[in-house]
Amino acid sequence: MSLLGPEGREQLRVLGHVGAVGVELVVASMLGFFGGRWLDAELGTEPWLKWIGFVLGLVAGAKSLYVLARQTRSDLGSGDDGPN
Repeated sequence: MSLLGPEGREQLRVLGHVGAVGVELVVASMLGFFGGRWLDAELGTEPWLKWIGFVLGLVAGAKSLYVLARQTRSDLGSGDDGPN
């Protein structure tokens, strides 16, 4: 027996997805930064690749946020995807 009805379970599912965005943004940024730092050490390009990696990680995290926002909007039944 569940304490939450179907609507409550759906809201918890959406909340879980939204909570994961912060983690994805941090992990993508850190992977880009540390991956770039490692490449800088290997190629002798300090500090350029670590900052390029960091920015690419932020872009990847922002894309994830955008995709989640669109998915959440459609899951909540808005049905309006904006101007065509």
